[in-house]
Amino acid sequence: MKALALALMFLTPALATDYQLLTDPVGIDPALEIAHLYYTQWPTGIAVSSSGRKFSCYPAGLDRDNTNDGTNQRFAVAELTSNSTETPYPNYRINNPPGGAIDYSKTPAVTKGLSEYFLGVQSVVIDYEDTLWVMDTGRATTLNDIAAAASPGGTKLIAIDLATDQVTRTYIFTPDIALPFSYFDNVRIDLQNNFAFISDSAGGQDAIIVLDLTTGDAWRTLQNDRSVSPVYGFVPFVWGDSQYQVTRDAAGAPDGATFINFGVGGIALSPTLDTLYYSKIAGRNLYAIPTALLRNRNTTQAELVAYVRDLGEKGFSEGMTTASDGRVYLGRAEQDGCAVYDPRTQLVELFVHDKRINFCYSFSVTVDGYIYFTVNQLNYSPLASFGGRDRRVRPFVLFRVKLPGDAVKAPGF
Repeated sequence: MKALALALMFLTPALATDYQLLTDPVGIDPALEIAHLYYTQWPTGIAVSSSGRKFSCYPAGLDRDNTNDGTNQRFAVAELTSNSTETPYPNYRINNPPGGAIDYSKTPAVTKGLSEYFLGVQSVVIDYEDTLWVMDTGRATTLNDIAAAASPGGTKLIAIDLATDQVTRTYIFTPDIALPFSYFDNVRIDLQNNFAFISDSAGGQDAIIVLDLTTGDAWRTLQNDRSVSPVYGFVPFVWGDSQYQVTRDAAGAPDGATFINFGVGGIALSPTLDTLYYSKIAGRNLYAIPTALLRNRNTTQAELVAYVRDLGEKGFSEGMTTASDGRVYLGRAEQDGCAVYDPRTQLVELFVHDKRINFCYSFSVTVDGYIYFTVNQLNYSPLASFGGRDRRVRPFVLFRVKLPGDAVKAPGF
């Protein structure tokens, strides 16, 4: 027995005290700069103008504390006026619908159909000519955490001239285009052909909306195609936690959870404007389709589906954008970073890796070669699991980092 023990001692290497195991290199990326801290409302979108003005939005459809109830003076869109302060934009009035955003006289309550006021702004973008585009879902969350359906007139796309800070045009979507439970998530503007492309994560009616900016006509495309529909059983992991979608009873109390069921969310135009990239929230793949087919109202669903390209996995993310180098920049929540897809190599790789990053929600590329993105702890919000508890800790943050090479803002922004 003693001989066996001695033999095993010689066969088993002794544990050293000075070893160092290889670990995940995630840390603080010194290239990443803090551009703004949000101490009040919960943000999603970011848009930066050519002169450096910064704008964010605070969706009432995803957070009841962003919902204006007629007394709390919340804002849906704000200009970032210092490192930690925001001012309602373009004015106080448009951000404050009379009596609040929700009509509680109806059962169930619905979001009001007010076309001259912000109700539930999900995204803001600035085109190459410095017009701010505001995507209003027309949906707000009630006091008991129910996302109220939209009413006709509430879902709209608003253009604001940054030179005058005035609304120049409002595009209102008819009920057959903006369904009561549609959620118009992200928008991209093609000024060359005068079209807008909008993702609708409608939950069962997911689609890409095409809007003719000249005529105001709009149509739904790719509705319910697998490329825009959520992947059943999708469970992402952020900071080690599994992400589910909280379900609630009629009183708004959490009563369980289900798989994330949001469809198409992130969209981006190639700098040449001939390709629309898109992805679904409940899914990890990136897709592409020629914009010429989408702009042609007579293109059939079968023809559209035939030209959809599955570009492979890019990771779990929401928003995305492009730059002059033709690459697609997007979040990678499960890897604490941001990634880039290169259409020439068809490869996806991290270009920012930082332990402060949880959920990159929205991106904005600037003319001086920076990319800005919001990190808003969506993974810790009541929308995720954990019994519907809010685990977010203020401040939320806006980061910026220099783009690789000489990339700058392009027409596809």
